[in-house]
Amino acid sequence: MTRLSAGHARVKRLRKLSRRRSVRRDEGLFVLHGPTLVAEALSSQVVLDEVFVSEAPDFALQSLLDTSAVEVFEVDPSVLQKAVDVVTPQSVVATARLPEDSLDQVLAPAEGLVVGLMGVSDPGNVGTLIRTAEAAGVRGLLIGPETADPFGPKTVRASAGSVLRVPVASVDTADVAELGALGWSVVATAGDGGEPLEAHEWAPATIILLGNEAAGLAAETVDHADAAVTIDHEPSVESLNVAIAGALVMFDWRRRARPAI
Repeated sequence: MTRLSAGHARVKRLRKLSRRRSVRRDEGLFVLHGPTLVAEALSSQVVLDEVFVSEAPDFALQSLLDTSAVEVFEVDPSVLQKAVDVVTPQSVVATARLPEDSLDQVLAPAEGLVVGLMGVSDPGNVGTLIRTAEAAGVRGLLIGPETADPFGPKTVRASAGSVLRVPVASVDTADVAELGALGWSVVATAGDGGEPLEAHEWAPATIILLGNEAAGLAAETVDHADAAVTIDHEPSVESLNVAIAGALVMFDWRRRARPAI
């Protein structure tokens, strides 16, 4: 196993991948932090590029690494801490190939529920929504402009591995107007003015749109939607956290409209 210093090109690239979305996009790579996520990736269809360890992996993870073709490098704990974006890094970090999910893969055929994140800027919220989407049986997510990177380190950790399994594709605001022609019913979430969530009749193929934490959905996006729903809550609270609102909507769909499997 090769031991790398802080100045090695591979460590420098890991540092850049941990911090910059543009580098992840250009390199086609993202970072997995911790033995659990690395083990999940090794057991899935995710292609690992490199693995960095600051101490010997446990037996289960080492067995997975031994049967894979991925190259493993040893680094000092202090080097790993400086390379990733957490105060107390775990002992295993990997870089992995970004999935190549296309819009067609997420939207075809037109059935089930897809969630569109339009300007959800907090990585923790995006990761939580991806995790919730998998739990609710959502078939995929659309990532709109100004939304936090679904493959940023904080988002990946917040998703608890769900981003490795749930299809994710980018979408422009202008694309929302075209979704109806593809057989989808587009439903916007609104702080007020929409029909009550519990009264909404779910279409067989629905895209639910969730907006920015502070500003919600842009008026243009709401105008392109086929309907809007509002979650009832006490008037003393201005609005719900977007991850909570998304969970309520997704599980309402799961309870009332998810096809029996």
